This record gives sequence, C-alpha cells and structure tokens, in this order.
Amino acid sequence: MSIELKAFDFIEDVENSIDEESLAKTIQMGFEEFGFESVVALKLPGPNETMEDNMYINSRNSEFATVYFEQDMTGFDPVVEQCANSFSAFTWSSAYNVSDIKGAEKVHSLAQDYKMKDGIAIPVPVLGSFGVLSASTTQSDILPTQFHAASLLGMAGMTKLLTFERQKKQRSVKLSPREKEILQWVAVGKTDREIAEIMSLSPNTIRNHVENIKVRINAPNRTAAAVKALVDGLIHL
Repeated sequence: MSIELKAFDFIEDVENSIDEESLAKTIQMGFEEFGFESVVALKLPGPNETMEDNMYINSRNSEFATVYFEQDMTGFDPVVEQCANSFSAFTWSSAYNVSDIKGAEKVHSLAQDYKMKDGIAIPVPVLGSFGVLSASTTQSDILPTQFHAASLLGMAGMTKLLTFERQKKQRSVKLSPREKEILQWVAVGKTDREIAEIMSLSPNTIRNHVENIKVRINAPNRTAAAVKALVDGLIHL
C-alpha cells in the first residue's frame, strides 16, 4: 500500500476516534508509520498561557523538553515564529534556512543533539482556535511523499483535537436563557441601555450580566465574549 493510501486510512481512524486518548494514539501511530519518531500537538497559547498549558500530545524526549522550556526557547524558535504566520505545512529546515532570529541556531543545535535532524510543522486554524502539530525525524531529508502524507494526517488530527476541545467547552460552560439573549443582542451591536429597553430590565442589570458572562467564558471584553460564544456554539444568530 502506498504512503498516500495509508494516510487516508489513518485519517479515517482519526474521524472515527471517540475520545482524545484514542485520537492521540492514532495520530502518533500514523506519524511513526510515515517515518517521524516524535509528535507534539498543541494550541498556540493566548495571554497568560504557556505552551505547556496547551499540550494535547507530547512524545518528545523529556530531557529536550525540559531544556527547551527552562531556557524559554519559544521566543527565538524559527518554527514557532513561522507557525504564527503561516497556514501551510512546512519543514523545520525551511524555517531555519530563512530565519534571522538571534538565537535560532541554539534551538537548531539542541534539536540536533537529540537526533531531531528535521521535522514538519502543520499550523491548523479551526473555529477560532489555532493549533500546531509538529513531528521530528532522525532523517536528514523528508521525502515529498512523507511530507504530503504527514500534512494530511496532521491537519485531520489537529482539527479533530480542537473540535474535541470545543465540545468540552460547550459542555462545561452553561448560560441561562437570559444570558444567551443578552449576548445575542451584544453580538448584533446593541448597547446595555438598548438591551435593557428591549428586555424590560435596568441597564445595571444588563451590565452585571455581561460582566459575569465575560468572567465565566474568559473573554476580555463584551465583543470578544459574544464572538467566543458564537464560535463555541453557546449562542446562535
């Protein structure tokens, strides 16, 4: 069986995964089949978050991970920089070759020390989140067939991981019918006073509801709260 057909078989297994644990195993098995020894899958961190807080899968050497995070190498890792500015899969070597970040060679050298000669990074934007799946190989060159198969599996796997997280959020955050109605009016641009008139409530009551909702769904402002609720399926327009 060709490597492309194997990729489609693994993608089918990804779609049929019923939980994050079985999904993680399928993703790791697929990448191993395509010649990649370690896999990391994570959501890019937001304010006051770290990469370690957002890991879904991490099968890298623990010593490498310890050194990487202790020295805060995310700030000068060309792969991380390109992930934040790209929507297409790319090889680590291509990121290193074009990088002018001071300290990038230190990240490259550390990876080489742990026999991670090259790798692939797959940025995946899904439903308001931005995930990255990255896998390393001991090979000096990644073949085009490997790259293509890994890209397909990575996109499918990361999308499924982010979908599981979205579903988990929907189950954990509950909004009352009144809160949902208030957020729906916020989403179409109504002010607290306008919403108060529509719902026959006081502006202070509306303001208090909006502030409580912002805290519960971890949004910095009313507009972000409405957008996040829409993305997570908590409200519908």
